[in-house]
Amino acid sequence: MNLKDYIMDCKIHRAIQMLKEGVPVSLIAEQLSFCSSSHFIHVFKEKTGQTPNAYISS
Repeated sequence: MNLKDYIMDCKIHRAIQMLKEGVPVSLIAEQLSFCSSSHFIHVFKEKTGQTPNAYISS
């Protein structure tokens, strides 16, 4: 695993924690330094197989 992938995995892990705490997707994207909410959603889905909202619903 390269450094970029490690950092992204850490961000996604933190995003999952924040989602469970009820933090809005837009705020998560901003706080974890994604360029936009849509980019965060794309990366989240790529890493977990689900969108953030679907992840929380399941």
